[in-house]
Amino acid sequence: PADWGTVVCSADGARLAAVIHDKVPSPIYLSTNAGATWTTNGTPNQVWGSIACSADGNTLLASVASYSGTNVLFFSTNAGANWDLVPTAPKLGSLASSADGRKWIAAAGYGGIYSSTNTGITWMSNNVPSGFWKAVTSSADGTKLLAIMSPNVASYAYRIYASRDAGATWALTSAPG
Repeated sequence: PADWGTVVCSADGARLAAVIHDKVPSPIYLSTNAGATWTTNGTPNQVWGSIACSADGNTLLASVASYSGTNVLFFSTNAGANWDLVPTAPKLGSLASSADGRKWIAAAGYGGIYSSTNTGITWMSNNVPSGFWKAVTSSADGTKLLAIMSPNVASYAYRIYASRDAGATWALTSAPG
């Protein structure tokens, strides 16, 4: 059985993409019919960390697991039919996208939070407190962001931080730890 890690879908739910969180390289799984059938379309076999997509499901960004010691991202603009390597990416984990697929946000564990305004081609480090940044999400326009952080990976006292300016500034929310 697969250890499914991340699944994303287009706004209409028709296009899906999923990655397996296992330490064995595997392809990215894709569906164009709301999950009735799945294909790999020749996607590269990697140890995947996360995947994100635009609202139409055409733009996809997938990260290789950061614990593998690489900073590898793959990018598709045709719903996963073809994949290109993003050569200048930091080590990233959880990914999220704006609806148009142009603005990306990524958690980088102890590396903080990174954002991109050009579909993942270049990345900028965000000014966030020290800690283990586990997960991120984005509003449709990419300006409102949420991120989950723990002071250290061994702690389960996660905190939720919010940004209302596309990641320029972050504030701790009142959500319980």
